[in-house]
Amino acid sequence: MSDYLSKHKTLLLNVTLTKTNVTGLHPYTEYLVGVAAYNSKGVDQTLATIENVKTIRTLEGAPSAASGLTAKFISSSDLEIQWELIPNEKANGVLLGYRYVVYDNQFQIVMNGTVSNSTNSTQIKDMKRCADYTVYLRAWTAAGIGKNAVFNITNICAPPKIINHKQIVIVTPNKAAVLHCNYTGFPAPSVTWMIND
Repeated sequence: MSDYLSKHKTLLLNVTLTKTNVTGLHPYTEYLVGVAAYNSKGVDQTLATIENVKTIRTLEGAPSAASGLTAKFISSSDLEIQWELIPNEKANGVLLGYRYVVYDNQFQIVMNGTVSNSTNSTQIKDMKRCADYTVYLRAWTAAGIGKNAVFNITNICAPPKIINHKQIVIVTPNKAAVLHCNYTGFPAPSVTWMIND
């Protein structure tokens, strides 16, 4: 009997019981279930026949969090969000779609929306590039909404700043002088030259 038990997940019940609860199963997963009698001589081998085994599927559950969530600006005001599709073994059911929510640094909702279960990216327009955001993404099934994936977008903007370095300018008569302006800033600032009359 020990060999049989080592190959199957089993519950040993009192002979007076006719039903039991099986715990620890995975959502939306098929299992083969059978009942066999046993005594000191061994296990009833009729359990090995297909007609004595039932196929069941557990109910759907909420999906796991999506992996690989990222977000970046692809223009001065367009934000792109990308993620990896949740695989079937982690969906815990039939995925119905993904929901995203974008918060600002005051945790106010800036934008939210939903996309289909086969979509792994979306673009949001009219966003302020020079701001901090947090993106939340989660999927859902008929059983409920899954866990959040989270990505923080850090503001990397900086005001323009001229880096002053002493320059030696050599001017040749009747030729244009070459002047250099070293500066920093993001997004890249424009440069305007002014001449005092």
